[in-house]
Amino acid sequence: LTLYIVPTESLYSLPFEALNNKPSQSANENTNPKTGETAQHYLIEDYPIAYLSSASLLKILRDSQARKKQAPTNQLLAFANPVYSTTQIDENSIEGLKIKGYRSAAGGTFAPLPETADEVKEIQKAVDTGGKKSLLQLQQDASRTSVFNLNNSKSLDDYRYVVFSCHGILPGEVSRLMQPALVLSDPDPQSKENGYLTMADVFGLSFNADLISLSACNTAQGQKLGGEGVMGLTRAFMYAGTPAIAVTLWSVESMSIKELNTGFFQQGKQRNG
Repeated sequence: LTLYIVPTESLYSLPFEALNNKPSQSANENTNPKTGETAQHYLIEDYPIAYLSSASLLKILRDSQARKKQAPTNQLLAFANPVYSTTQIDENSIEGLKIKGYRSAAGGTFAPLPETADEVKEIQKAVDTGGKKSLLQLQQDASRTSVFNLNNSKSLDDYRYVVFSCHGILPGEVSRLMQPALVLSDPDPQSKENGYLTMADVFGLSFNADLISLSACNTAQGQKLGGEGVMGLTRAFMYAGTPAIAVTLWSVESMSIKELNTGFFQQGKQRNG
């Protein structure tokens, strides 16, 4: 039995898993005999919990799963440790002026995230089984162009798990940004444009993953619409073809989310054998 939760307004920021759920046993059975304190029992201990931004999205997900013809042939696709350029630029060249404009729009540049490379390498160790291939797109390869190249070659839907470990931004956090986005290598090393993989970009992609992990800040957030819930990266990735997204409700510290995300995949391996 899976408990589906469709929250509204401020309830989007409530982790329902952490709600105290009264156990079926008597109070005496759940009392510590030494301290006299009653043990906490959480909702997640009784039910697997899934969130949906609207009830209509559940039908879309079920229809999408029903149309699946085959399981992904490869195991893990990960984008991590993007390159956020801080090098000097030639402002007398057209390319230099473009890069200057992108940096200005971003309010400068983004802090490097070298620990994210370790994160996806540990995840790879946890999920690599049965000889299936994995592809780690690191540094220059962790780019918006790489995502679109894989999508255009029909390779993006070849992976069971997809991980984006990078910065996440919301509208208003960066000048002229109108949608939530993942910040890949910025500026993009191939297109020379900004490296933001926006919500609109994701709607145009095609995945076949069992799970996509957005290991970045605020990836569960977005614009709240009456009757339709949050319009953000979660909904976009679900429409793009995956039934399960691991996201964050708040800003996160990079080492903490590394431990959480690698532990999540390691525990999954243990449970699945």
